[in-house]
Amino acid sequence: MARSVAVCRTHVPDSGLLRPLVRLLRDACADVQEAAAAALVNLLTDFSPLRADALKLGLLPELVRLLDAPAPPVRRNALWAVRNLLVGIDDETRREVVAQVGAARLLALAAADTSGADAALREHAVGALRNVAADSAWGVDAIFAAAGDRLPALLAALASERGDRHVRVHALYLANNVAVRSAARCAVLAAHAPLVRAVAAAVEAPDAEVAVAALWCVSSIASHRGGDGADGSGGRAVHVHVPVLRAHGVAEALDRLLADKAQPLDVRDRVKSCMDYFS
Repeated sequence: MARSVAVCRTHVPDSGLLRPLVRLLRDACADVQEAAAAALVNLLTDFSPLRADALKLGLLPELVRLLDAPAPPVRRNALWAVRNLLVGIDDETRREVVAQVGAARLLALAAADTSGADAALREHAVGALRNVAADSAWGVDAIFAAAGDRLPALLAALASERGDRHVRVHALYLANNVAVRSAARCAVLAAHAPLVRAVAAAVEAPDAEVAVAALWCVSSIASHRGGDGADGSGGRAVHVHVPVLRAHGVAEALDRLLADKAQPLDVRDRVKSCMDYFS
């Protein structure tokens, strides 16, 4: 289901499957709850037509309730479903999801020192926060309101994550979403040296997905202009955060990546995009 647009848009809506799946989230058996939540993970992708119907059927309160379930796999799948629900949504739905799930709760799960069965909660929490902030100034504001001054340090820790590449990738894209959305928010991130160091280190990560996420973050931070002319007065505006990135060795890292012909094409493409800000 998760990979079949045609099935999700035709046979599944006509089957009436959604209502019994939502009802099974209240089953007394944890294994049934886990399986029902897993099925809903696949039915809440961004191309699924079932999202609006699922919300009308009361899916969101059921998922929020399962975030406190005793069984770790149930909590994991419920949070995974929330994360998928947040992909590519409008701000009205985003507000509804954040109001019920809570940005503070997602931040707490992202910051938690988890292991074993609970480890996946961090990945899905950071992924959900990434989606809250994607293409939404309101989402960025909601995260800042819940995190306060703690956000840059949390992002720095997550972007430096060595044990879970997925957490690291989501954290870098979350930082990117914050940086690109607001000059003021970007300035807060750029002023936090540990976060900039984490981004700079990730640029040359051997994992191409991590490197691409870090390069997106670099370009978003570097893109903001300030100084004379930033107000449209005709002077010459400058990329105000480029000196900070230079001080952490980003320009040299970009040169090394560009010279390395063995780098994947997507990494090289992002490097070329970043180079424009350092020329």
